[in-house]
Amino acid sequence: MSLLDRLQEAVSQQPQDEPASASIPRTEVYSLLQNERRRHIIRYLAEHDDDEVAVSEIADHLAELGDDRTNCYVSAIQQHCPRMSPSVVEFDEQSKSVRIRPELYVVADVMEAVEETLD
Repeated sequence: MSLLDRLQEAVSQQPQDEPASASIPRTEVYSLLQNERRRHIIRYLAEHDDDEVAVSEIADHLAELGDDRTNCYVSAIQQHCPRMSPSVVEFDEQSKSVRIRPELYVVADVMEAVEETLD
């Protein structure tokens, strides 16, 4: 199966444990996956057990990957969380947290399909 076929399948498939309303335009998926730090955030959120995550937890995770925690926090607050909202998360600026939407799992599946194909 070609990479394009796998991507199309991943975007069009609904995760079995998520509601059927989880759909997202392909161009949005590709746009969200363009940034490496955002890909790390998407992976972290997809593997997270809770449906609401504090941005400070995201920054801690990114810092564990070798980035400066303050830079991670600021970029998550100012750039990545607002960019991912409302397509895959609901970003609450006051509480500095994100609520995961079902579409996030679709994007995570696409990312995984690409990584498996390229490895």
